[in-house]
Amino acid sequence: MNTTELSEIHKILQGHQQEIADVWMNALISLTPVSLDVSQLRARFENFVDRLIALLVADPFVPSPAQEVGAALDMLEDFQSKDIVRVQEVLASGLVKGLSPEQAYALLPRIVSVQAELESGFFIGKANRARRFDMEVMSKMGHDLKTPINAITGFSRVILKGIDGPITEFQQQDLTSIYDAGKKLLDMINDVFEVAKGDASKTNLYEKSFDVADLLGDLLKTTQPILAKREYAVDLWGGGDLGKMQADASQVRWILIGLLFHAARLAERGGVSLAAAREPTKSGDWLLFEVTQTPEEKILMYEPQVGQPMIEEPDTDMDIGLITALRLCKEMGGVVTIAKGEDDTTKFLLRLPARVITAESAG
Repeated sequence: MNTTELSEIHKILQGHQQEIADVWMNALISLTPVSLDVSQLRARFENFVDRLIALLVADPFVPSPAQEVGAALDMLEDFQSKDIVRVQEVLASGLVKGLSPEQAYALLPRIVSVQAELESGFFIGKANRARRFDMEVMSKMGHDLKTPINAITGFSRVILKGIDGPITEFQQQDLTSIYDAGKKLLDMINDVFEVAKGDASKTNLYEKSFDVADLLGDLLKTTQPILAKREYAVDLWGGGDLGKMQADASQVRWILIGLLFHAARLAERGGVSLAAAREPTKSGDWLLFEVTQTPEEKILMYEPQVGQPMIEEPDTDMDIGLITALRLCKEMGGVVTIAKGEDDTTKFLLRLPARVITAESAG
């Protein structure tokens, strides 16, 4: 379409702008309750339609800003994804209002592109809303958990200092254990919250198939600032081309984060490393990860079966991060083994299939 044709289409659609907005708004209201009054809602939808019309007749045509309009539909809290098709049909009909068949046919590819961006923006808005809700819940949960723990550690420290009177040697040992356990629990809660806070600002970093090296680089950026606060050094080593992995990247990240944080808590000399390599087999490739407390060598052990399999029931040495890592690993068809070094360091050896078979992919 030339500039004259686009200008004529723009003039026609602008004349029907309020009508298009009303039809679109009414279709949405019929599907979900809205807290805003009609006048406020109409003003918003007139603005939405004005922006969409401008996109449709823009030269060059760039539909991506329609995502912002789609994301703004998140104000309709109970609007379900299954209803998006119906609403899109109503909108498409409105956007050809008053146009000749030739004009409508010429504009159709642009309308389809704008609708696709609207739908994409709508789901992005929903995802962002869910993340905000998760962070609000986690923040409240973190506060509710840390308040009593702070009281436990605070009172135990006061008693240990003898402020409330002298204590026996046995009482001192018990109170020290209570204080140390409380501090450890606070560290775990803070670690989980810091990682979740970082993840909340990210949107779809990886598709179903992702580059393992990219994930490890992102993992280092996430964990290093947190562990550096406790003066832990983090080393990352890759053995050759790690290639791609077809799995849930967030699950892989949480497994490795759980192992890294647990190893850091065990480390006495403030060192923890993560090494990775790819293992080709006849039945399919595997990704091997080794998390080590204080590594003497910077070479990955290629025999992850060496050592004792990690137990699946928690004991006194296992924290929530490690328990979660073991559960996710099992769900992905992987295995975690543990090996003790001669210097009493601990190595966690993780073996995950490069292609994780889920019920959805198997179907």
